[in-house]
Amino acid sequence: MKLIEIEIQNVRGIKDLTIRTDGKNLVIWGANGSGKSGVVDAIDFLFTGQITRLTGSGTSGITLSKHGPHIDQKAEHAKVRAILQLPGCEKPIEISRAFEDPGTLHCTEEARALLTSVLSFAERGQYVLTRRDILKYITSEPSNRAKQLQSILDLTHIEEIRKTLVKVRNDLKNDERVAKQGLDAVKGAINSTIQAATQFKAEKILQFINDNRVILGGSLLDNIGYINVREGLVPREPYTKGTAVSINQFAKDLNNLKQPLDDSITDTEIRLRHLIAEINNSLGLRKELGRLDLTNSGIDLIDESGSCPLCDYPWPEGELRSKLLARIEAAGIAKNYQQEILQLSSSLSIIANKFITSIRTIINVIVKEESLSGTLPVLQDWLTVLNAFVSAVSDPLNKYAEFQAIASIGEIFDSRLFLEVADLMTDVIAAKYPSISKEQAAWDALTRLQENLKAFELAETTYTDSVNAHARAQIFCGCFESSRDNVLGALYDDIRDRLVELYSALHSVRISGASGHPLRKYPDSITDTSGHRNGSIRTAFRRIRTPCRA
Repeated sequence: MKLIEIEIQNVRGIKDLTIRTDGKNLVIWGANGSGKSGVVDAIDFLFTGQITRLTGSGTSGITLSKHGPHIDQKAEHAKVRAILQLPGCEKPIEISRAFEDPGTLHCTEEARALLTSVLSFAERGQYVLTRRDILKYITSEPSNRAKQLQSILDLTHIEEIRKTLVKVRNDLKNDERVAKQGLDAVKGAINSTIQAATQFKAEKILQFINDNRVILGGSLLDNIGYINVREGLVPREPYTKGTAVSINQFAKDLNNLKQPLDDSITDTEIRLRHLIAEINNSLGLRKELGRLDLTNSGIDLIDESGSCPLCDYPWPEGELRSKLLARIEAAGIAKNYQQEILQLSSSLSIIANKFITSIRTIINVIVKEESLSGTLPVLQDWLTVLNAFVSAVSDPLNKYAEFQAIASIGEIFDSRLFLEVADLMTDVIAAKYPSISKEQAAWDALTRLQENLKAFELAETTYTDSVNAHARAQIFCGCFESSRDNVLGALYDDIRDRLVELYSALHSVRISGASGHPLRKYPDSITDTSGHRNGSIRTAFRRIRTPCRA
């Protein structure tokens, strides 16, 4: 598209200016405040219905209707008209736009159809490229080129997509953490039911099921599933919820809390603290762990040239691959640390959740007994500490060091205050609720375990789904960023030389008028904002002593 003529009336600092270019190149020059930028603003308004410089960050309170027209004129007196020559169109077309109705472009219907692609391009603002934009572009660091291209080409939607993908990835990572926390909670509840000491093991669950099935005269099972826990057994008369308590199960929950702190728990916590300290004290380990996925992708993208796939920086043959492999090895060490930390924290979470389940069950019973109201604070305070501990170990690298400084593992599982009131709880509940047969106790135990196992299957499915979703999001986000950098990097290479040429031409002309470039690279004419048309570009620049703004 070529500009044949433009008429500007009462736009910014311009009252009345008509410029005829006849489709040739043009330089607008003049003193500061003479209206050079006003010409650009007028062209901007003509094609978009707005002035870009009056929008964006730092322009609060600035409006097109108030600040677009000349200071001495109203919006109804401000307008821009132009005659254009479009590619493939024999006759020039005329278009105009007025400030009193900036949303309407005035032209014939035939011209409107021809302008569709032009207006679409104008919406991106890529027809206005300042000297500063060019300089920022050609001097940008390799790692910053994609961002510079997005800014110059107004590809903001690419960054918005990237931010959205990163947010989705982070949300899914948090979902995975919450799902793992939920799974550990259910495992702790199962250990509370079967009175497992520390570890969560399937064989212990199956043994518990079969021991109680034998008491009830049932056959042994060889696999675990919540559906078949009570399969083939004669139902026992259930208790009415809220009016009766299984004294046997209550005693088991009390016993869970009476157990002294196992040495294995202490050893697990000491090892966890040691690994967290090593990761936190080594910036290199955390850094390598954070960029492991990117490094793996980088190796896959190295081609036969051996250049960096992100910035195209040339490396000696094989050297970049060796460096990335070394990073992966270093990150692998950090990854092993991380995996062990997660295993240790999960073990501690399951143990804590066993205590939490028993405490909650006991609270549900004694809260109904007025004579035991004085024992509630002991359990509630302990429950608060254990919940805080579970929260800390659910995100050990970020939370546990701070929590551990507040409470030691011995204080977290300290049962001394509970032991002082445990006997009173036992006496009050035993006096109120009658003992039951071992068959009834076995049925109650299997009923509670069946509820636990149903919750476990759901929690395990949720966790598996969240792990897979997070993994896919990581891959997708990494692929998007890699593709973005590759595409924009290639685009950078395509237009870099042309922009260097343009910038060199602008500065060479400004300084001396002699640049060594062919004259065809310069504008065909120069117009000042008073409307005067000048002769050759060389003559014009000999007349001025101050830098021009192109």
